[in-house]
Amino acid sequence: DGTVINSRYSITRRDRTIHTRMREYLYTITHREDLETVVLPVGDGVAISKKL
Repeated sequence: DGTVINSRYSITRRDRTIHTRMREYLYTITHREDLETVVLPVGDGVAISKKL
């Protein structure tokens, strides 16, 4: 349901692990200098990365 943009405190306890890991993944791919990444709000979200 696209909950990654929500605060971690608004996520139910059983969903916090996947929520945290997805946020870490998105942070990693958007901050790597060797990748150009776009995150699109389509459905649950789509991340497209291109290696530079």
